Amino acid sequence: MKLGQIIRTVVHLKFTQIYHQILLRIPGKRIRYSQAPATQIDRFNWWEKKERREFQELQFINLSIPIHFPVNWENQQFGLLWTYNLNYFSILAECKEEQGQKLMDDFVRQYPNLNIGKQPYPTSLRIINWIKFIEQFGINKREYIQVIWDDATRLRDNFEFHLLANHLLENACALYMAGLFFKESNWQDYAASILKEQLEEQFYQDGCHYERSPMYHLILTDRLLDVYIYCRHKQAGEPDLIQKLKDTLERAGAFMNWLTFMSDWPLFNDSAYGIAPEPDEIRSRFQACQLPISNLNQAMDSGFRRMDSGNMTLYTTCGNLTPEYQPGHAHADTLSFCLYVDESPVIVDPGTSTYQISSTRSEERSTRNHNTVTVNGANSSEIWSGFRVGRRAKCHIAQDTTNELIAWHDGYRKAGIVHERQFRANSNALRLVDLLKGSNPQGELNLLFHPSCQIEMTDEGALVNGRVNFKFLGQEKMEKVSRKYSPFFNKEQDTFGLRISFSKELVSEISIITN
Repeated sequence: MKLGQIIRTVVHLKFTQIYHQILLRIPGKRIRYSQAPATQIDRFNWWEKKERREFQELQFINLSIPIHFPVNWENQQFGLLWTYNLNYFSILAECKEEQGQKLMDDFVRQYPNLNIGKQPYPTSLRIINWIKFIEQFGINKREYIQVIWDDATRLRDNFEFHLLANHLLENACALYMAGLFFKESNWQDYAASILKEQLEEQFYQDGCHYERSPMYHLILTDRLLDVYIYCRHKQAGEPDLIQKLKDTLERAGAFMNWLTFMSDWPLFNDSAYGIAPEPDEIRSRFQACQLPISNLNQAMDSGFRRMDSGNMTLYTTCGNLTPEYQPGHAHADTLSFCLYVDESPVIVDPGTSTYQISSTRSEERSTRNHNTVTVNGANSSEIWSGFRVGRRAKCHIAQDTTNELIAWHDGYRKAGIVHERQFRANSNALRLVDLLKGSNPQGELNLLFHPSCQIEMTDEGALVNGRVNFKFLGQEKMEKVSRKYSPFFNKEQDTFGLRISFSKELVSEISIITN
């Protein structure tokens, strides 16, 4: 860690983040808990009727331990993210009622001595999951109600203003639902004011969540559905907020449909499968509450683009690392792309297997790990630690039509080099041109193929699955290399990639061979 790196990171923070970071380091006032008010439990079918099961293990992010009582709710053997997941109580969506109550009883007994689970983010998700569970089964246990009340009381004065972004949105959603649950108007008013402000700030006009992670977009779309549906169920809620939720959800749903093939979607930035609800599940919830999904022909202000050529579809990321004050889930992947052929993945984003500070985390966020150009071995944006970014690439769009996109970024400005990428699509081919403008630039294009792909090297490039032809003009060296693909947390798959060295200009032509 270097002083300059820290300065280049901190300079982008909002004042409120710095202020609340300081407050966190000052011993705060004691939370004044009180007895929860009597609450009527209205049964509500939060989860589709399906076969619930008895879990033998607590499994989160593909790491598991056997269920033993008492449960160690502070267990950090797999890192903090796993412990957070344990304290979310997402298991309540699938476990049998008796097992769910047994886990909740154990949590209640240990609650006074817990620390990690009382942090604002896991608290937010647990509030929502406990409300859903007890309403699903009509459970009116005083001790469960008290934990929800205490969680919401503590959360009210501990919103994550030092982080902002998705954490703050989750805090506000949880407190608003708790306010509806307890008919606590002060909580509703405070949470509603934050929600309205954050919905405006966090979702682009094209519907994409501003952290530009498809995984978090799905998670937060589903969360907003929770709040919207709960307002309807309780026949309560601020009308302005309900309308803003509805408008945001229609756009967010449209972006989801635009970005997904069936249940598959590009793993841009911090994304992995198995964390967010499946798109089909979210679509079913839209239908169940008769909420329409708008049509989206092309994403715009989020910085994603889609190009279609016959049976090929290409998605590219040509936006900046956002939000500027919290790009913790961003990768150094400016102008990277993913390619689908016949709606199946061919060129893929590498995914995310860990949030732990490690060489793996750094590699997964690096430019060389994505389907774009690395210059002189450097990252296009200065990613460091687990969630930090110093110097950032700024992306500029020069041409943007249905069949042509020309964009460039200044991520290599320190070396006096600009990377421009041109995308062109016609009826049966895609053409990419990478231009490096500057003094003696040495570029390296990396392409990562889905593990299902069979790659046969040719004189000019590669033939994939016997029908997708890749041809490279301007290459100085090309090699097939072993790579890792991480579509799930803590799971890596072996696959192959291409590494092409060039200087100044490289043309990549992708076409489908027809008989």
